[in-house]
Amino acid sequence: MSVKIHQQQKADLGDKIHYEQYQELYDYGALKPSAHRRLVENIQEVAATARIPQKYILRPATEFCTQEEIDWALGIRSYEVEGIAGLIYTGKTSHVVSRMMGLCGLFLRNFYDARMFTSQDLIKSAKKDSSENSTVAFVPNFHQIDINGGDIAKWNIPELLNWVYTRNSLGLQTVLYVQDFNALGNDYGVSFKEFVEDN
Repeated sequence: MSVKIHQQQKADLGDKIHYEQYQELYDYGALKPSAHRRLVENIQEVAATARIPQKYILRPATEFCTQEEIDWALGIRSYEVEGIAGLIYTGKTSHVVSRMMGLCGLFLRNFYDARMFTSQDLIKSAKKDSSENSTVAFVPNFHQIDINGGDIAKWNIPELLNWVYTRNSLGLQTVLYVQDFNALGNDYGVSFKEFVEDN
């Protein structure tokens, strides 16, 4: 019994030292020492892998996202069964990148592998024959009209489409920004536009 008490005392002391060392990070309000100790101790690596600033992990998603977006994220466990492939931002949506990063941080706090990408990242990855299978992937520039930076070369478009189809077949969640669905159909094909709308 005394051994167990001693071990518990050591554990409690370790928790206290950890909290005192990282209290500033916990003070933002989104993380709890009882659940997020490893995340906090490795936050630089986690943020770099996810490609988001640390503030999106440290702060509550309510600072960046609507309640509707948060509710979507919290329902992720049911989506594979329901055939829901992800979320689409479209039109003149404001602060798309910040909102995606806020959701990415929320997923990380709930121990999902979530990451931000650009379309160019995905094309480079495909050319290197390397897969990207994070549980949740965010692409804030998946499709934009030419005047706003939509400069994906025609011969690279199949790589993007294959990436989306593959993720869907694996039951992984994909969050995209599509500026204009009609332009998406013109550039990427009507069948792909319909696929995105239907899933």
